[in-house]
Amino acid sequence: MSTTGTFRILDSVEIPMRDGTILRANVWLPGEAGNWPVLLQRTAYRKDDAFGTQYISALEFMAALRRGYAIVVQDTRGRYASDGAFVPFANEAQDGVDTITWLRQQRFCNGQVMMFGGSYVGATQVLAASAHPEGLIAVSPHLTTARHGESWTYRGGTHELAFLLLWIIESLGPEDLQRRMKDMPEADAKRATRALAELQRDPQAAFSRLPILDDDLVALAPYAATWFDAARAASAAQDLEHLDALRSSDVPFLITPGWNDLFVEGAIELFETVRSRHNHAEDVRDRLIIGPWSHGNPSDWQGDFWLGYAASTATLFTEQLAFLTQRSPTSDHLRPWCATSVPDPTPGTQPTTGPFRVPRIESSS
Repeated sequence: MSTTGTFRILDSVEIPMRDGTILRANVWLPGEAGNWPVLLQRTAYRKDDAFGTQYISALEFMAALRRGYAIVVQDTRGRYASDGAFVPFANEAQDGVDTITWLRQQRFCNGQVMMFGGSYVGATQVLAASAHPEGLIAVSPHLTTARHGESWTYRGGTHELAFLLLWIIESLGPEDLQRRMKDMPEADAKRATRALAELQRDPQAAFSRLPILDDDLVALAPYAATWFDAARAASAAQDLEHLDALRSSDVPFLITPGWNDLFVEGAIELFETVRSRHNHAEDVRDRLIIGPWSHGNPSDWQGDFWLGYAASTATLFTEQLAFLTQRSPTSDHLRPWCATSVPDPTPGTQPTTGPFRVPRIESSS
């Protein structure tokens, strides 16, 4: 269904969770009246930020509205306009279920909800899907990973130190600290404020600070106390977390990782997990499109190299909307996003020329 005319935006709509916590969302509607399928994004990075909600997520809102989709972008628990306390990953499955349940009760929703977005927004989709909410009919996680211990917080028994500290410094710490300041002891508030200022002034120095976990970091990011734990790091690879729950889900996944993204291995694990739900190739509704992107950089420039106009995610929204509309695609299960000559930075080697070879799923007897 396509629509033209006047679109509506409802600002900071209140959505109650089962424990009474209020989360808030912006709602875009294709018209004055009607009920539509809903594209849901649950973000820890501010629902009003078009850079994150649209550019990084590779979904153009106007194109979706014209195709007859309502769009809902919600601040996750404890972030920006939403109430509650933020603990990474802890509430996303339950809050995702509650949000989808609420949406399906609204007059503007036709009962069908799909999710989209990248990085932590992708994690909210994976966790929601693992809880099997009624009405969730497809997800499109971008630049994200299957698990949130191994391949997010840890890798091979060690910590993802640079990523975790930059995540605190750039994305989580400033907003979280501002929210908690009024309830913190004065000494802790000063310690956390000083620590954040020092880390932001020289992020490189953060990687050599010892001990990694000290009172300053805990005051700034209390959840870091569980991250920087040697026993957790050592056991993370064996912890399947919610993978078994995903195998029992029937929600189709469009997974779009980047070769240069730190989550690429975890994204491939996610695809392998959901693909394993089917015994025959013709039954697989999941798709993986892999491009040259890095985390937070979906452009046609990666590092020092320009990969051609087709390398960016500028038109990836067409693939997302086609997948979310069909949900039974006929395209290849795995495919590269662009087919350009990729410069190899290693002296004396030849450039790699696309299209890149990817494996095909063979039908089993």
